[in-house]
Amino acid sequence: MKFLDWWAILHPAIAVVVIYPILGVVLRQAWLTRQRRLSPSDAKSKIPVSVGQEHSQAGRWLTTGVVIVSLLGIGYPIFSKFVEVGAAEFTGGTARLVALILAWVGSLVAIATLFLIRPKTPRDLRLPRALFAILTGFGVVALGQQPEVFKRDYEALVSHYYYGIILVLLMIFALATLPEIQRFPRWRILHIVLNIAAAALFLGQGVTGARDLLEIPLSWQKPTIYQCDFQNLVCPGQPPT
Repeated sequence: MKFLDWWAILHPAIAVVVIYPILGVVLRQAWLTRQRRLSPSDAKSKIPVSVGQEHSQAGRWLTTGVVIVSLLGIGYPIFSKFVEVGAAEFTGGTARLVALILAWVGSLVAIATLFLIRPKTPRDLRLPRALFAILTGFGVVALGQQPEVFKRDYEALVSHYYYGIILVLLMIFALATLPEIQRFPRWRILHIVLNIAAAALFLGQGVTGARDLLEIPLSWQKPTIYQCDFQNLVCPGQPPT
């Protein structure tokens, strides 16, 4: 395996080893937090008071991890294309690549800043939270819209890319509005509804991601694989089925 092949598996490897275990922790703590909130005020709960704070902290790490792994997945086809074809054949040349790298790094800085912001009340740091949430979301979407990124537009309803973009935006929104979620019941209900959708998208990402891995050849296999007729499902030298 070459360097680009190892880079290709970074996205799914981190998702499996890091993101989904954290997701399990977040979902478990979310359930316990909800159970504690719904328990009678005069009853002694076995669920510790700290579970809500632990859920919030794990959610911060989950959101940040999701954005990072998404940027890795989006960055791979862009930068690998540049390596394969060279600056002369790459659309926009070196100048475009530099601009994309700056956008990629800027998105990482934005999500890191959003992670580090610790407002004590819903009124605190509203503008910075909104600003860095918008910058992060815009960066991910803008990079994802590059022509080198495969989107499966012909099957958008089962697209790993579109599921991922929606999931990233939902997670960023949850992180940016964390003080409101902790303080106001209506925000909490909205958070629950949106994150039930996010949990379903995580499930979809697991399935569509595994499917897409089967379709990505190693770098030395690409010249042969890409000669295949993907409409009629035949390759050179292979008789039609």
